[in-house]
Amino acid sequence: MTNRLSEPRLRLRGPVDVLAAIPYLIGYQPTDSVVALAMRGRRLYFTVRDDLPPDDAPPGIVADAMDEMLDMVLRQRVSGVLFVAYGSEERAGPVLFGLRDAFEDAGLAVLELLRAADGRYWSYICANPDCCPPSGTPYDVHSSPVPAEATVAGCVALPDRDAYEALVRPEDGPRLASVIRATAAAGDRKRELARSGGRRAVLLAGHEAIDRALGRQFESERLDDEEVAWLTVMLTSQAVRDFALSRIIGPPEVVEVHRALWMDVFRRAAPDHVAAPGSLFAFAAWRCGDATLARLALERALADSPRHDLGVVMHRIVVSGLPPSVLEEFGFDQIRQRYGPRRRRRSSSRRAGSQPA
Repeated sequence: MTNRLSEPRLRLRGPVDVLAAIPYLIGYQPTDSVVALAMRGRRLYFTVRDDLPPDDAPPGIVADAMDEMLDMVLRQRVSGVLFVAYGSEERAGPVLFGLRDAFEDAGLAVLELLRAADGRYWSYICANPDCCPPSGTPYDVHSSPVPAEATVAGCVALPDRDAYEALVRPEDGPRLASVIRATAAAGDRKRELARSGGRRAVLLAGHEAIDRALGRQFESERLDDEEVAWLTVMLTSQAVRDFALSRIIGPPEVVEVHRALWMDVFRRAAPDHVAAPGSLFAFAAWRCGDATLARLALERALADSPRHDLGVVMHRIVVSGLPPSVLEEFGFDQIRQRYGPRRRRRSSSRRAGSQPA
């Protein structure tokens, strides 16, 4: 499921504007999808996308997907929602009507139900055949001002989901081999530093590496392979990683610099060193409003290191649909306490010292 928070301010004057906006809101042109655009008053606040279920999907699977979308939207405290489905009438129609019923039962106003396919759209709310004929209404997104407005707002629409997911795929080939060699050398360097200077020396070196990397990124300079390797090795220290996390603050244009840095380091990191930069990138992407890319990054990060604490926390935050605005109310430490990894408790008999049978 794809979700994006803190939407850009786009004026949606009608169905064509809605259809023109969606690729910029989720990052790519969707197919076989259903998209919910949640509103606070007149402002677009939250967007969530999910796959249309296959024709042979059991009813329970479809209902569960609808419930997940409903829960995610309700968590944003919005006032109304528009739904757009991309696909055939047979697959899209039942989903749209099911979502309408579920959201109306929950007390949310359903403002529009649209289906788009083959360059036409159908409104399931408008019954006027003059503007919404049974054969569908042809549309051209380039006739809308929304693409220009979205581009000015810094949004990008990639051609398809594969191109979008490629943003967080790892580099491979000779470049990865170079980083792997550099990471082995960086590991030796860190161990020697820890032996000679202790934890404080490692912490100071980690702070210096992060500050230097951020400075390079602010100057639009890319780190070389040795710098990437040293940074990822230093991030294996939780204190260094948390220092990097604490730096991801400031206005959107500053957080975007952190996002760009950690995306590059995440893509280039050697195996077993992916989780920390991936989690930092996910945090920055989430703060920038791109919860979709954050979730993709976290899936890869947790595949590399399933118990990585920051990765687990961020994954739970993103999957829950929490908006970045919760930081203003609680701060990340409180959120981490709530969404952090659950520790297993030993049974009372084991705590008392008895042995299992």
